[in-house]
Order: sequence, then structure tokens, then C-alpha cells
Amino acid sequence: MSASETTSDVQQTRVILQRLLRGASLTGVCYLAGFKIELARSGKPPFPNAPMAMWLTLFSDWFVRDIPSWPKLAGTVRVPGLESEALEPVQSFVLLSLNGAQVMGASLNDAGQLTLEFDKGHSLIVPGEDDVFENSWILDIPRDVPGAEEWSVTCSSHGEP
Repeated sequence: MSASETTSDVQQTRVILQRLLRGASLTGVCYLAGFKIELARSGKPPFPNAPMAMWLTLFSDWFVRDIPSWPKLAGTVRVPGLESEALEPVQSFVLLSLNGAQVMGASLNDAGQLTLEFDKGHSLIVPGEDDVFENSWILDIPRDVPGAEEWSVTCSSHGEP
């Protein structure tokens, strides 16, 4: 199954996401007015033409399920003199703590919420609806990866993958 075909079938999109993401590991984090995480795999591709590296761009207010309170966590990782109300430093810490974690499962609900379950016992949850940006999240392939133009999944800010 190739993602180069445009589909509005949520069930087909779920299958594509599961096949693309399962077994990939979080290998990089980039922040430029928003987070982009790199997911990559090594070894044999899980299916023909499967990309070995992907970028997941997070536009909506994402969180990690097993973190009980972002503000409480923010208070524990502050550097004296560099206090901020922004959550990005905490989010960076959490994402970097997941470095090397493998995606055990990926799910997509009817509202476009993407959930990545990692082998370290945490789940990254990216809501499908967002009232700030045009898209909530985008999974695509770095341009320098062969076949990059064949794979892309975008979730609009209305929760439509």
C-alpha cells in the first residue's frame, strides 16, 4: 500500500500509519517554533519501499500520557535565572528522554488524534484538532530519503487525516 495515493478513508490511513511507524525509533528532535521528531528504523524494511526515516511535525498541543502534570514537571526542571512559563523546555526534556524508544504501536481515532505507544511505557498523544495552525500534525519523509514524495500523512486542524 502506498501513501502516494490520496485517501480520505480513515481506516486505510490507520493501516498506513501503523505500518509506517511500528518498529521505528525516536532518533532526533528539532525545535523551530514547533517540534519535529525524527523516527527511523534500521535493518530490513518492514515492507517493500518502506521509508527508513520519517519526520513527525507536531503543531497541536501534544502531551505524554504518563506525565501527570506538565506544570508540576516544569517546576522540577527549571534552571535558576531561566524560568519561563513556556512548556517547550519541558517538552524538549520529555522528547529527548524518549530518545531511542521504539514505537510499539500507532493509533488514530476518529477525531484525528495520533497516539504513539513507545516501548519505554509512555505514549505520545497528538490531538487532531487545533485552533491555531492549519494542520495538527504531519508525518512525512525527509527530502533526501529515496521515495520521499511517495509518503505523507497530514491531519488538518479539524481532525481530518
